[in-house]
Amino acid sequence: GEEEESEADKKLKRDLGIADLHSYFEDEDVERKKSFARDFSRHKAMYYQEKMGIGGSHDDPSLIQLVRCYAVGVQWVLLYYYRGVPSWSWFYPYHYAPFVSDIKGIGDLEIEFDAATPFLPFEQLLAVLPPASRFLLPKAFQGLMMGEDSPLKEFYPVHFESDLNGKQHEWEAVVLIPFIDQNCLLDAMRPCYSLLSEEEEARNAHGSCLVYAYSTDLPPFLYSSPWPTQFPDIQNCKAVCKELSSTNPYYTPSNSLQLGLCEGVALDVHFPGFPTLKHVHHTAHLEKRGVRVFQAASRGSNMCLTVHPREDTPTNDMYNFSRRIMGETCYVGWPYLVEAKVQAVSDGKTEYQYGGPKARVKIIERVLSDLEVKKWNEEVTGIERVYEQRMGILFGDDGGDSIVVYAQPLQGRRYMLDKSASKGTIVLQKQWSNTRQPFLCRTIVWDLKEHDPIANKSVVTLEEYFTVKSQCFLLSNSHYGEMAEVSAVDMSAARVIVKTKPQPEPNLDPVIRNSHKLSVRYLLSRDVAEQLGLSSLCLSRITATFQVERGSKRNKKDRERSNFGLNLKFTKRNQELQGYTRKLGRGWEFSPAAIELLQKYITRFPVMFKYISEHPDEDRYYENQLFPNPDGPENWKAVREWLNTLPTQALEPVNCGGTSLDETHIAEIERAVKEMKSKSHELKSQKLKVKSSVLFKPGGHQGNYDPDPSSTYELFDRVVNVSTSNAVPLGLRGTITGILTDDAESGSFRYEILFDEEFLGGMTLRCSPNRAYRLLSSCLLNITH
Repeated sequence: GEEEESEADKKLKRDLGIADLHSYFEDEDVERKKSFARDFSRHKAMYYQEKMGIGGSHDDPSLIQLVRCYAVGVQWVLLYYYRGVPSWSWFYPYHYAPFVSDIKGIGDLEIEFDAATPFLPFEQLLAVLPPASRFLLPKAFQGLMMGEDSPLKEFYPVHFESDLNGKQHEWEAVVLIPFIDQNCLLDAMRPCYSLLSEEEEARNAHGSCLVYAYSTDLPPFLYSSPWPTQFPDIQNCKAVCKELSSTNPYYTPSNSLQLGLCEGVALDVHFPGFPTLKHVHHTAHLEKRGVRVFQAASRGSNMCLTVHPREDTPTNDMYNFSRRIMGETCYVGWPYLVEAKVQAVSDGKTEYQYGGPKARVKIIERVLSDLEVKKWNEEVTGIERVYEQRMGILFGDDGGDSIVVYAQPLQGRRYMLDKSASKGTIVLQKQWSNTRQPFLCRTIVWDLKEHDPIANKSVVTLEEYFTVKSQCFLLSNSHYGEMAEVSAVDMSAARVIVKTKPQPEPNLDPVIRNSHKLSVRYLLSRDVAEQLGLSSLCLSRITATFQVERGSKRNKKDRERSNFGLNLKFTKRNQELQGYTRKLGRGWEFSPAAIELLQKYITRFPVMFKYISEHPDEDRYYENQLFPNPDGPENWKAVREWLNTLPTQALEPVNCGGTSLDETHIAEIERAVKEMKSKSHELKSQKLKVKSSVLFKPGGHQGNYDPDPSSTYELFDRVVNVSTSNAVPLGLRGTITGILTDDAESGSFRYEILFDEEFLGGMTLRCSPNRAYRLLSSCLLNITH
């Protein structure tokens, strides 16, 4: 007779919503698959019960409602991106999503959205802001967030839970606060409107829907900024603004939308800045390679590409191959292609160098020394490693690439006076990097059709370029780095008339002379460990990333982990935290600020540190080991809350190998700037008539081209911001307090600057609030040298 079906199998069928287990599992290893399915079913049931308090059976009404709401949400998102907002009032009323295996039985789901209308500005702010940000609202509404008798009080809890839900970082957690009730919100706000001022009433309205479009027929003009202290004027503006006319401004007519590609779009053109999988011969496959995503190696399978050797590379005729490409432009860095100029070619035995366009011998052939051969092999290995670890791009089993091309990547373009043309003609010229970089030949593209949006703007007149009232910076010795305003252009003499006013400078000489006395003394890790009574291993772990798992070894809570480390150093990433740690060879040094932070940590959580000190060699630590009394003052939540209060949480790690000033130096620089501002300075405006070659105009170049390529930068140097592409106000001066290595091999550095004034968007880096920023040399002029 037939074998009687067990209760477990019956439950499994109900959970899966199927009639026959053997047919479902295709009679292959049925028992093993049934065991997995049961475990997965239990896991899902626990997930739904713990997260949402609902059952996990496929016919549970609460689960069916969750799945249907999720399907509606997916439809809302699709319509939003392809048709416009389908409903201004709909929202997903759950904190969590269903399992994808449960999204079924929705074939009969009819979805209809109520278009409604969007919230007014203050309604929207009150719906999304936390109580700590209530000052962004008019005072009439602030009491609704904090008042004891407010009908909205329950929607703004002071204390609330958050669920990491398998993530590692606090910002990834699910915040478990109640969803605000729209009708309750609007009813509570209604009596407060009578308390608004006229200006506040004007702010609380929907403006017109505006469309900005580029016009080829419009002559360029200067668009004056409505907020000059924060946003610069728009130079050479050619945009027209039109008001979108519609009977319903919140609805986008379908006939006004272009679905799919626009007519005449060029698909065979490369757009700089966007990756491309064309042009280089490759194949794809799935493989577990541990490709690094967000500084962490992926655990699952990666989509990997294998790049194959080029068929058009004559490896047996390197000399003629070099003659053909030397001094020519190509595209390097595939799949993120960048234009570059070839300077040398090497096969690991011989190098062929470019003599230059005016040299009698254009190709210089040179046999590599043993040391150079070793360096060549290291370069190839390093390039392949970066491709593999960061992008999952491999180079097969054919021995790697046999040819390396050395090229100068395009840094940007700059408008320069064309001496061969008529007076007052400005030409946009390409600017190449001063240093050559190695690229694998098989990743280089030689012939490429590139989209160049500024090709038709490559030639302009002096008047078009230096428009009246536009800002620029002087590069002449007597006025170097001064910001100036264009007054007029003398086309007959090819000169620009500018108005400038010299700026006073702080006296930093005493700070520089005493810099060694102001320096903070760092201690070696072994000395710090001894001072704090910790083992070196314990110190190493707690100052880095230190993962702890919830529950116990036997009873883990969804494998939730949290980082209890101070994140002061990142050895694998070769990064340090300024003001706290610095790398010395293979070891680490710690500042007094770091030691003080460690002392506070140990004092606050002695039980946790006692266990870590007694068990320094354990691979994993669990919640019940570190906190034997979870209801006591030391527990998982208390550690997380304490760590979130630390000032180090707001700091970004930087690459090791840089140099920076200490807080003591920075405090003295601030004092010198304050003293300068307290004194009166009789400095008069001047009008100058200068050549265009001694003027640098912001926006007059593309890319990371340095305003003055001859400049070098050191600590304590005074600089001025000449870029409009960052948060620093144009023309604001500051002092270099750090030199950070973006990429030491290519000579790429980022400079940490303490500016003379605070500004919106400024950083707080060992200084007064909102006065620091990190910039490339392409944004700076060095007014010290």
